Amino acid sequence: MEGNTRKKRGSRSKADVVVSTHTAILFLGVADSIESDLLNLKRLVTYSGFAPKSFYIDEAMNYAREELSKECDYEEEAEKQNLFRSMMLNDDRFVVPKAISSVSSKRVLTSEWVNGKPIDKFDAAAGYSQETRDKLGNLLMDLTLKELYVM
Repeated sequence: MEGNTRKKRGSRSKADVVVSTHTAILFLGVADSIESDLLNLKRLVTYSGFAPKSFYIDEAMNYAREELSKECDYEEEAEKQNLFRSMMLNDDRFVVPKAISSVSSKRVLTSEWVNGKPIDKFDAAAGYSQETRDKLGNLLMDLTLKELYVM
């Protein structure tokens, strides 16, 4: 497949492969706001009496802080995505796009583009039968159980 050509120091070069991609960019300040957001949440839960007295709020906040920080590290996200992709390669019911490390960073995640439809678009109003929606629900449950107990 012929790619785009571009000038580089007076010469022309041609891309060997052209890949459609999806790029996620972490908004500035998102990672930095985790601590203040968790503090606000802790205050809300504590002062509202929402959680039972036996709830270990500090442990829950520490866990949330750790997980949210990981979600803001797109290099780690790319590693996990590619690991998950390799685990799913033999299951042709699912497609996991490849993260492209060479054009990703701590705040930018670039993946192969995969055509598809959001799960919430498979409703009766869009003309999907109950049988189709049940099949989709079963696939989602299979995937969830595989993630939790097999991988």
